Amino acid sequence: MATATEKTASKLKNWEPNPNITVEELEVMRVEVYDRIIVARVGLLLRHPFFGNMATRLKILAADDWSNKIHSVSNVTSKYY
Repeated sequence: MATATEKTASKLKNWEPNPNITVEELEVMRVEVYDRIIVARVGLLLRHPFFGNMATRLKILAADDWSNKIHSVSNVTSKYY
């Protein structure tokens, strides 16, 4: 019997992006990801205050078009998702 971790890993291994995603679906996905990042930052702030403090100071920006965000590797003031 497969564990939950193995099931999740097999789903992620075979994942492919949906080329026919609608604008509405994309916006719903952005909101969900943004909320997850906020929850993760708060958890980090509670468990590891030093790193959580640094994480909460980062701006959260969507990186939809990586060609315009090549400089993001050296940009330490933003967190791209």
